Amino acid sequence: MPNGRELTGLQLAELNRITSNGTANFVEGYQYISSIIRDNPNIDAGTKFFFQGAAGVNANDPTSEANVYIRTVTAAGLAWDGMLASDPQAHETQLQTISDNIARNVFAQINNDQGIPEISSILMKDAGTAISEGGQTLGGWGAAFYYWNVPYTQDGKTPGEVILSDPAQYEKFIALNAFAATEVAAKFGVTLD
Repeated sequence: MPNGRELTGLQLAELNRITSNGTANFVEGYQYISSIIRDNPNIDAGTKFFFQGAAGVNANDPTSEANVYIRTVTAAGLAWDGMLASDPQAHETQLQTISDNIARNVFAQINNDQGIPEISSILMKDAGTAISEGGQTLGGWGAAFYYWNVPYTQDGKTPGEVILSDPAQYEKFIALNAFAATEVAAKFGVTLD
């Protein structure tokens, strides 16, 4: 692990205390990691953005643009594939379960690495969990837009390369991300001006 990404024994112990060893309190865990890496020049902007945004997404914070965007893409992607729970409460539980499973995997990886993984490694866990455990596809994975050019597969492919290689996933990606961008713009008053 590159210098500056390691966590001290005290930081890991605090993270494990906060998250009950990576099993609970994910929002607080993400916030704690974000506070540690915020001013660290050895941590790239994509990693910092991930931890900051993940807190809002996992909390289902309606004031978080990242949350609205990610959950809109996720729900629309699952609906596109006929896999979104129809009952509103079951729908929310489904999205929260995906977010919690991603968090468990990310915190397990931090403990295993004893530090902050590279963003490509985090994305392997994030996308992998969303797909294998959440029933999503890469075209319906909420973070694909932001991390379009970040290598995330074992052979170094980016989400963009994988999505562009599959016309159905590309169509899905375009439709879902246009929808999510419109939702965020409407909710937060973002305009073309």
